[in-house]
Amino acid sequence: MRMVATAKLRRAQGRAAQVTTYAHELTTILVHLQAMMQSKNIVPKTEKRPLKHVTLIAISSNNGLCGVFNTNLFKALKARIQEYQNKGAEVNVVPIGRKVARELAKLSLEYSSNLIENGEKYTSNPTPETQAPLNDLLKSLNENYESGQLDYVEVVAPHFKSMGTQTVETYQLVPFKVEVGNDEYSSLTDYIVEPSPTDLYLHIVPLLQRTRLLEILLDAATAEHAARMLAMQTADDNASDLLQELTLLYNKTRQQSITNELIDIMSGKG
Repeated sequence: MRMVATAKLRRAQGRAAQVTTYAHELTTILVHLQAMMQSKNIVPKTEKRPLKHVTLIAISSNNGLCGVFNTNLFKALKARIQEYQNKGAEVNVVPIGRKVARELAKLSLEYSSNLIENGEKYTSNPTPETQAPLNDLLKSLNENYESGQLDYVEVVAPHFKSMGTQTVETYQLVPFKVEVGNDEYSSLTDYIVEPSPTDLYLHIVPLLQRTRLLEILLDAATAEHAARMLAMQTADDNASDLLQELTLLYNKTRQQSITNELIDIMSGKG
């Protein structure tokens, strides 16, 4: 299982790198458009609302044997749910992965069940067909936001920080926004845009939103495979140590048995 997790980890890292590059280029274009629109005072404004209806998208693994990977996610998710409930918000959870769905069922929490399938289904072969359920989800969330039925959507997901460290992060998904002024995007140039900056902006935002969700899923998949690889390596090391201890105990017991038999023989001869 460690070897399988290692192979899946490498594939997930490759896909995540490709999507991250694509998302970065889209973000660069969007930041440039925002800067152009701000200079003309035509930036679409995001309405700030009191948080009455919040949706959390929680991403877990579909299987176990990955250490505290899912446990850390459950703790972070319950903390976020409690935080929003303390603010008076109604919280709905969309689980991706059977582990988090089972945990929500144990806690008797309300959740949507149409995306419980393994997140690997959406990340192992990202195509328009495999991404269709996620795109439908985003479309529905955006429509609910526009109609006022939903105020905020946040993703709670594992993050691959290093081979030995996986954290749990939160990401704002709806309303989607990119902050201008980030040093990474500070070099702005003037574009000639057709038909208009606003039209292009409104077209890119949903595309970048979908790309961002796929990027989060791929990052979570990378973290899962790294956690499972580490857990299986630890299990392998523990099994080797136990085998050595049992072999030593067996040899000691066997030697003691032989010694006792020799003592009996010598005692009988005497």
